Amino acid sequence: MKESCENLKEITLGFQIEKGRTVAHVFNRTDDYVIFEIKETGQITYRTTPSFPDNTGQLALLLDKVEYYLDDSIGKNILWNKLVSHKNLWNEYRNTMADVYFLCLDTKEGNVEIAKGLLNSIAPDLEENTYSHSKIYYLIPCILAVSIAVWVSMACKHHAIHLDPESKHMIYMITFGSIGGLFSVAININKHQEKVNRLFGAHVIAGFFRMLIAMMSGLIIYVFFKSKLIAIGSSIAGGDASADHFATYMVAILAGFSESLIPNLIRKTEAPLDESKK
Repeated sequence: MKESCENLKEITLGFQIEKGRTVAHVFNRTDDYVIFEIKETGQITYRTTPSFPDNTGQLALLLDKVEYYLDDSIGKNILWNKLVSHKNLWNEYRNTMADVYFLCLDTKEGNVEIAKGLLNSIAPDLEENTYSHSKIYYLIPCILAVSIAVWVSMACKHHAIHLDPESKHMIYMITFGSIGGLFSVAININKHQEKVNRLFGAHVIAGFFRMLIAMMSGLIIYVFFKSKLIAIGSSIAGGDASADHFATYMVAILAGFSESLIPNLIRKTEAPLDESKK
């Protein structure tokens, strides 16, 4: 519900609603409410008299959701808008939102349901627009983390970084685990939007954290093989990469891809260990 106003007649073109917010256009005016546009942001809003029953409360959750998406399209500054190609969606949906407010504020029966239909028709597009950048910002740190892991692995392979064979294999397992994690993120990107919000820092942290899980999964698989609790072919200790090594790298990719593989493997390993203690 928007704020009420004692004198609606003063809300005209050029009127300053509050500091930094000026009326750019008036869509509808009655003795009970005024629907207008804010010049600085393009937002469509309204004011009612204190005694007027505001019917928008019947669509509060849906209306708040749509307004939140529309507000999110307003960049923090002009430079940021240019960098991320922000489009102010209030301008695109100005007439639709003016109609929604009019239908909610008008007293005719059935208008609220029509307004609900309008909101439901635009909500999916607004949601996709909002989360499209979130997906990109989530994917970029994942790609960066994998790129760093691959670079370190190549440096080890070509002896730019001098490590013992076992340490090299640990790095390789971490790298292949991260590749599996990146593959999982890339093909399931639409399922990851609930992990992020519209704060850029949260996207980056979420992406790096997912890669950390994938890398640690690859390392855990290496420890399992070394402990001989599970095995594929012969031991992977020492020497150049062989068919057995690539089999373990494949399992590292699967471990990085599946966030449930390692927990399931640990539970299966715990069962015989518990039996042996009895």
